[in-house]
Amino acid sequence: MLRIAAAARHYSRNLVVDVEAAGSLDGKAFPAVQRASTTLHQSLNVIAGAISGPRDVTYTRSSALFDRAERDTEQAGTPHGQLPMRDLKLIDATTAEMAELMGLPVTDYATA
Repeated sequence: MLRIAAAARHYSRNLVVDVEAAGSLDGKAFPAVQRASTTLHQSLNVIAGAISGPRDVTYTRSSALFDRAERDTEQAGTPHGQLPMRDLKLIDATTAEMAELMGLPVTDYATA
């Protein structure tokens, strides 16, 4: 569990640097990033609630949504837009692994 938390922290620190370098998103890419980010945020809340509460909740992966957002940033020509998406997918992967270790069911967005 400590290894997973350390990895998530590392990816989060990378995210801060990569977001600053990426610049702003255009109109087409923003909704996809917002949707993916909302899903990740909800899933992080599931883990936080399960730490001291019931564990009858499901962690929903957001990687597929970040893949879509990454394609949108590439089409928009956003410089360095792929790096933040990579960081967010890695954060999702590590927190999904944490959810599994906690005994929570994990589902992909495509199957939710």
